Amino acid sequence: MKRFIQMGLLLAIVLLTASVSRSQVIQTFQTGDVFISTGCFGECDAQVLWYRANGTFVRSLDTGQSNTDAVGMAFDASGNLYVTIFQGSNVVKFDHTGTLVGTFGSGEFSYSYGVESIRFDLAGNAYVGQAGFEGVCSDSCPVLKFDPLGNFLASYFAAPENRGTDWIDIAPDQKTLFYTSEGTHVKRFDTSTNTQLADFASGLPGTYAYAIRILPDGGVLVADSDRVVRLDSSGNVIRTYLASTLEEVATPQLFALSLDPDGKSFWTGDLNGTDVWKVDLATGTLEQTISISDPTVDGVVIFHEITATNSVNLVFSPSATPETQIATIGKPNDPSAQSLALTLSSVADPPGMGINVSVSFFYEPTDVSTGTQGNGIADGDCESGATEATDFDCRLTPFTYPAPLLPAGDALVPHIIPSHNDLGVWVRVIATRVSDGQPAVAGVDYGFNVDWFYAWNSNPRLTNPTPNPAYLPGWNNLNPQMYDRPGENVDPAFVANISTFTKDCATMSCVGSADPGKGGRTKTLNDIVIAAPPNPPSGGLDTVELLVPEQRRAPFQYLKSLPMLVSFELENEKKEKSDPTALTPPHSVNVSTVDQKGNPIDVQYPAGAPTTFTYNPVLNVYFILLSPAPYKTDGTVYTMQINSDLFPQPVVVKFVVKKSLF
Repeated sequence: MKRFIQMGLLLAIVLLTASVSRSQVIQTFQTGDVFISTGCFGECDAQVLWYRANGTFVRSLDTGQSNTDAVGMAFDASGNLYVTIFQGSNVVKFDHTGTLVGTFGSGEFSYSYGVESIRFDLAGNAYVGQAGFEGVCSDSCPVLKFDPLGNFLASYFAAPENRGTDWIDIAPDQKTLFYTSEGTHVKRFDTSTNTQLADFASGLPGTYAYAIRILPDGGVLVADSDRVVRLDSSGNVIRTYLASTLEEVATPQLFALSLDPDGKSFWTGDLNGTDVWKVDLATGTLEQTISISDPTVDGVVIFHEITATNSVNLVFSPSATPETQIATIGKPNDPSAQSLALTLSSVADPPGMGINVSVSFFYEPTDVSTGTQGNGIADGDCESGATEATDFDCRLTPFTYPAPLLPAGDALVPHIIPSHNDLGVWVRVIATRVSDGQPAVAGVDYGFNVDWFYAWNSNPRLTNPTPNPAYLPGWNNLNPQMYDRPGENVDPAFVANISTFTKDCATMSCVGSADPGKGGRTKTLNDIVIAAPPNPPSGGLDTVELLVPEQRRAPFQYLKSLPMLVSFELENEKKEKSDPTALTPPHSVNVSTVDQKGNPIDVQYPAGAPTTFTYNPVLNVYFILLSPAPYKTDGTVYTMQINSDLFPQPVVVKFVVKKSLF
């Protein structure tokens, strides 16, 4: 017997949850978002300008720091944004919605001027570089280290050139600091031994070397005043960028730098101008320009940028004989570490040609580490309107379980396994010609397959004492899958499950051992990712009794002045009640809407309201509140679809939005 629930009782859900402002919509950081820090010398606060990857302005983030510059920026693994305040000698923190949290590490900075750059290591510790006021740092302005909570840990008195430890980056070994000091050198310091190392590079062509980024191939990019300089892994200048673009600029001062998540481009900005540019690493092509009204571009950072601390790289040198190299993800003594061994049958066929093969691991925050869901978060859901360029989950192709596990045709999207420090991992292998660095061609530059070998340790978090405690039963933690996007076409999502070519290691002993299992093959490029699907629900699937909007009323009427309540009951045919654990991650219920022509309408949420369906234990129902803002009040009939792996099929209803009841 189905229960009847009155509308008034359902609306009480709103009062039981939170007060909601219908005029605001919560926006969150998305992969590829561009953040530009600026200065302010007057009756105002330093700002960070937030743009989407396509250049659409989102809003300004107010640092709360007046008469100063917001300069260096970085994100922690949870997606929080940290901004250095130059004159204020401070660091401020924003959460992943752009809400100002407060200051970070206050009171520990050595000088009243000059907090310039910030970077994070894999453990979540923050390193802050200090330029100091001119002439102050003749001895040193140390790099300061803080734990993830902002507690001071250490000072590293690295040797300055002109301006302290101005712009810093952390090498993949997690101990070597690369830094510039507004001179012509790229300097290095070993934090494990507290010793100065030999300079990485000297004699750079620009007047002042500023922001610096370590590339996955071991090279370095430097914002070098009137150009961006690319150095190889030995510190040699191999390329310059934007020199011709800046020829007509009176006093160019390229100051900011960030790597794009696509792994193929970088962003930089002119301290004396109003432009920020996106540039192709391989060709030097100017891909995008964002112009701001504020006259100072003090810093730029891209959400989920590729860094030396969230990627590991292998490079194969030309060889006529098979060669194997191994990379370990994370710390070698970490039980959750993973390893990849890649063997090339031949990289010198025909003789004298040869290829270089670059293998890169990239980490992606998951919903376990961030505590959030949505576009740009690895939450197991390719969000409505998202692409693989903006949402990591869209890299995985939904697949179909055969009946009777799920009704034929129903698809599930695999979820990224949090494989190390709650970060998902994907791997890219790129073969390039030695002669010109362009993509290698099978049969021309080499004659045999590029053979993969991949293995991972059984993560104790997944197997002892129960499956990963972050995910309760219903999640296939014990059966990880490897998905492969083979060949030269980098656009489609992953299309092949190559799990049969992997090996699960029960102990740490297999990490670092060569050829633990055999994997996918490629001509030029391969992306693989470790993922897992949710287990199909045990027994029969729940039936859905949609309560609001009511199915018997078509179209259901919402009001423009109120949040749009959607509520349903999951009915177990035997027990006649909802299961309060049904929405335990990774299970989720998603809602999408389209207009009469089938065009998708972005779902928005009132500020303060849950962004996923929530279970109400009093009424035994699931509910969500949607904002009426995206919908017209001209009588347009919209279609709402509610999807879940808990349902035998999607639930579809019609609705309209009216200005009033009358």
